[in-house]
Amino acid sequence: MVAPPSCSLWCNNAASARPSRALVAPTLRKLRPTHALRRDETMPQAMDALSLLMKDHDLVKDIFKKIESSEDEAERKSLFEQFMDEIAIHERIEEEIFYAALQKLPNARADVMEAFEEHHVVDMIMSEMDVEPNDEKWDAKFTVMKENVEHHIKDEEEKLFPKAEKLLGKETLGKLGAQMADLKEEELRALDEQAEEEEP
Repeated sequence: MVAPPSCSLWCNNAASARPSRALVAPTLRKLRPTHALRRDETMPQAMDALSLLMKDHDLVKDIFKKIESSEDEAERKSLFEQFMDEIAIHERIEEEIFYAALQKLPNARADVMEAFEEHHVVDMIMSEMDVEPNDEKWDAKFTVMKENVEHHIKDEEEKLFPKAEKLLGKETLGKLGAQMADLKEEELRALDEQAEEEEP
């Protein structure tokens, strides 16, 4: 029997197979008020990795509800742009810090690879979606993407996160949370700078 490739090779292949952030979100859009609010008021420094990721999950689900309930095309477009920004930052901090720590542990390897692939599926659907939510095809793709994201969130919160809590422990999760918060702050700052450059 041929031995499977190492986890680092699997993870590198999974990451390289995903479309670039430039493809998923062709331009970094102007920072919306919700971003500033999250950075200033809802990202305490002491938040551990799991709490930070679950807060992101809650925000994404809230954006989905607002998109589905809105009948205003401009509002739906703005909300979808916000979702694209949020998911790009969320994926980066999760993959580069949280998954990177977990993939070193044999008991979590398969779960991490599945999570990478779930990110990949969502990114591929997003790359095919126009920013303008203006037709039935867009609605269909949005529904499929939303279902995939919700499945991913459910898997993580019910399976991966409890396993991470057991394998990594409170202290390590706290350190990872601090690293993730720092990277998230860096990404949000980049969006701020991009918005300032785009101001007329």
